[in-house]
Amino acid sequence: MNILLTESQMESAFDKLMRKHEKPFTNVWDLKDIGEFSKHIEDKKEVLQFFNDEIDYLPEINDWFALYDPKMTKNVTFTDNTFIEGDFPLLYYSKDYFSTEIDYLGNKFEELYKKWFEKTFKLPVSRLIGW
Repeated sequence: MNILLTESQMESAFDKLMRKHEKPFTNVWDLKDIGEFSKHIEDKKEVLQFFNDEIDYLPEINDWFALYDPKMTKNVTFTDNTFIEGDFPLLYYSKDYFSTEIDYLGNKFEELYKKWFEKTFKLPVSRLIGW
């Protein structure tokens, strides 16, 4: 049996699936204050980390679903990937956190996730990185 969905139906279904993430607990990291990064950063660089609730934020749990990196800072990245200025703002998403959604949606997940994130949090995203 084939089921055909329009793009807007797929987006609407994804948005409903993601409702539980619409009011996250966020943490703002100023990487200039973190020793390993401070030597590379001259001015303030704020990175947003998104958690489903306050308990997930605790260091022993640290169960984040998104990390938003707004601008390129020389020599500071969270993966081994190579980035250029046009890749920013970057959005990292947790592959483990969204493993079920990724299994269901395959290569459509990133496209739907990017649209949902930009629409929900009013933050532009140039590149997504699964982590």
